[in-house]
Amino acid sequence: MWIQIVVLLGMSTAITFYFLNQYERSKRTPTPRNVMQVIAKLQPSEKRFGKASEKQVEQWLAKKLDRHYENVQTQLSLGGREKIDLDIENGKVGIEIKLAKKLRSRNEVNRLIGQTTMYKAKRYHQNNLIILLVGNTQNYEHPHIKEVKQVIEKEALFFYLKLT
Repeated sequence: MWIQIVVLLGMSTAITFYFLNQYERSKRTPTPRNVMQVIAKLQPSEKRFGKASEKQVEQWLAKKLDRHYENVQTQLSLGGREKIDLDIENGKVGIEIKLAKKLRSRNEVNRLIGQTTMYKAKRYHQNNLIILLVGNTQNYEHPHIKEVKQVIEKEALFFYLKLT
């Protein structure tokens, strides 16, 4: 009798643990939508990131996303010279980071459009590519940013992370 009770309790504990584990995993499955929700909650300061490089923003964001998702990689090679800034869980979501202040140049705008097209063709063709621009409100108002947004939104998800 006691053995049966112990066995039942053990099985019930194992089943409960299994379903809780499945729930936690499903909650952490990266989709472009929930990745953008995580990013939207971040509040990078102008003081800290106003003069930061793209690489510094990339490293900071990778650490933040690593708390929410498994296997966040930086500078993942897509073949040739193309490398995406962040890849989450082996291609489920890709993020290309750009500093808004750098997109004042026509060359940088064209480069970003080209990168977006290549990344989408090579790996992120299921509407799972996020183009993340980082900058202050002043940069957001620049005509090149508005143009980039219109073009990018046809190819990928566009998100502007404003420095506070």
